[in-house]
Formats: sequence, structure tokens, C-alpha cells
Amino acid sequence: MVKHKLLLGTQYVPPRSAGAKLTAMTEKQSAPPGEPNYILVAQISLPSEDADLDLTQSANAEAASGGVGVGPPAKFQVQIRIPHDGDVNRARFNPYDELIIASRMANGQLGVFNYGRHTESPKTDECQPHLLGTAHTAEGFGLDWDPFSNGRLLTCAEDGTTRVWNVEEPLKTSIEAGAHLASKYVTTSMAPVDTFATASVSDCQWSRFLANTFGTSSLEGPVLLWDIKSFNMTKPQNSIAFAPLSEFVFATGGEDEVVNLWDVRAEKAPFHVLKGHSGEVYSISWSPQDDKMLSSCGTDRRVNVWDLERIGASQSPEDAQDGDPELLFIHAGHKATVSEMAWNPHHRFVLASVAEDNSLCVWQPAAHIFGEDDDDAAAAADAEHKDDVVEVE
Repeated sequence: MVKHKLLLGTQYVPPRSAGAKLTAMTEKQSAPPGEPNYILVAQISLPSEDADLDLTQSANAEAASGGVGVGPPAKFQVQIRIPHDGDVNRARFNPYDELIIASRMANGQLGVFNYGRHTESPKTDECQPHLLGTAHTAEGFGLDWDPFSNGRLLTCAEDGTTRVWNVEEPLKTSIEAGAHLASKYVTTSMAPVDTFATASVSDCQWSRFLANTFGTSSLEGPVLLWDIKSFNMTKPQNSIAFAPLSEFVFATGGEDEVVNLWDVRAEKAPFHVLKGHSGEVYSISWSPQDDKMLSSCGTDRRVNVWDLERIGASQSPEDAQDGDPELLFIHAGHKATVSEMAWNPHHRFVLASVAEDNSLCVWQPAAHIFGEDDDDAAAAADAEHKDDVVEVE
């Protein structure tokens, strides 16, 4: 065992290659008032497993070099001292670049350092991080690098926030700016890219298996798991709706005049796009009885009903002129932008829709459109839909 005074935490340096030895450590120091604090990068030399044991040395081992136990003492040699502002609550190496260290300060701030620019004997005790994040307003210990994304950091604090930072580009800019100066240090302020508010947060960590997923713990609330996938859209979206009977599917609609169908496990692109509107999509609603059915409405004064089971179905040239096969029905009873619609939870295929001219339509497509075999199908075959329009003052 190796002892060293005033240390708060530790982490092994990630290996440069698969065959590298994990012998270097970073240590965090809590100095007495008035004395400087440092992040220490140290080399530990452990005795060989084959070394001869000498019980008479154990009593003098601690006094000699910090080793405690039986056998030759271990050696602890500080290689780098990085001046730090107050206690080092936590420090972590970037798994993509072991020269980059992030640390949490007692005042809640986040510092990012390149320890390749530091030595064992610093010329000044002034804390000079390349990047400094000051968004947290209270002390915190949570700090973790994203194993799936180079340069993305996670922090949390007693101010009840968990923050995500992207330091890759700001760090590159700061290091390049400092290279032209004699001091070699330029501290650049940075802001988080995402903030999540809860009760006081005691710790946080990214999942090692699920990208964009992290967990937080709290002394005042529950342990929470977060999924922060970002689904790329080319234009602003007005509406989002999750399928009621499918755990992975949701739909969005917006200024691109289409309904995008997404799988939560694949955020790069929608797995299908529903085309049939000629204006901005304002609202989307799924059928509560059938998660293959959904409707959408918008500025083209239309409510479209879609059947996802018909995606890819063959069409005659005549039918193709009316739209894709999944476009099951178009309700055209409104004279103004349709702002919202809803499916009746008790009567299948009965919908209500409202428009900006204060009109409310309660309607039902003909049974044959849905392929219904009930006794009313034949009677309804000649009718496009049942429609009651109510003007709302």
C-alpha cells in the first residue's frame, strides 16, 4: 500500500496502447488553507511479485517511502503538478486523449487542462485551465467523459442541474491561441450544450453500453436514467407523438410538410416519410386502437389518415396519382388551417378536428375504406365519410 497526504481521489491513466502498463495515476489534493492545490500526475512503481519477502522491512516501509506491508516498498513519484483553484473535487482523463484532464473545483466550476504543458515544478501557482465552465452555481463532484463521443463531458452539482459540455472544438481553439504566446496558456470560457434540472445531484455517469444515456443520483430524489438522443431535422418541427402500442416508434411533423416516422434506436434519419400534405404540419395523432393508424393536419386545411401497413403496397397508375399507398383518406371538410385532431377512444375510426376559424368537425370515413366487413360496409360504400360540422363561437 502507498500513502500520500491530502489526497481526495485517484484514477489510472488510460493506456496509450493495448500493451501499455497502467502505472501512472492522477491524484487530487486538498491543501491546508493558504497553501496551493494541485492535480498530481504520479508514477507508481510496485515491487515484483517474485521479490523476496523480508518481514523485518515492514516496520520501516511506511517511513521510508510510503509503502506499508510486507516486502520491498512501492515508490510514488510525482511527475506533473497542475495548479488548481481550491480543492480538486474530482479529476478525470479524457479516454480519447490521456493528455487532457477535466476537473471539478470546490466552487462548482469545471476546468479542462492539457497536462502535457505542465511540469513537476510549476512556475506559478495560478490556476490556468485551457477551458473554464462556470455554469454551475454550487459545489459538485460528478464528472465523466462520454465513452462514445470524444470531447463530451457530463457534470452535476448541488444546484440541481446536470450539464453536458462539448470541449473538443473550444479546446483546440484555446490551445492554438496559446501557442502564439510566451505563457502558452489561454483560458477560454465555455458554456454547456445541454442542461437538465432536478433535485440536488450527487453524482452522474455515462452508460458504457448505451450511447447518449447517462444516470444521476441524488440525496433528495430518485436515481434517474436519461436518454438524450438528438434526432436530426432539416426544418423546425411543430408536433411529436409517440405510438401508443409500440415502445420504439414516434412521429414528428413541421415546416417540411411531411410526417417523419422515427425509431428511438436510430436517431440519424427517419425510417419512413409520409408525403401527402401541401402545407406545414401542425399536429399528429395516433389511433388508440391500432398503432398502424395515425392522422395529421396542418395549413393545407386537410386531415390525412395514414395506414402504415400499406407502406410499399403495389398501386395502379390511377391510384398512384392520389398519393402513396399508405395515404388512406383525406378529410377536406375544413375551410381554414386545421390546428388539431383526435381519435375517439370508444368508436373506432371516429375523429374530431378543429380549425382556426373555430369550426369543429366530427367525422368517420366510410367503412369500406378501412376494409371493414361489418354489415354497414355496403351501405357506406357510396359515402366518402360521415361529417358533422359545428361552428364554435
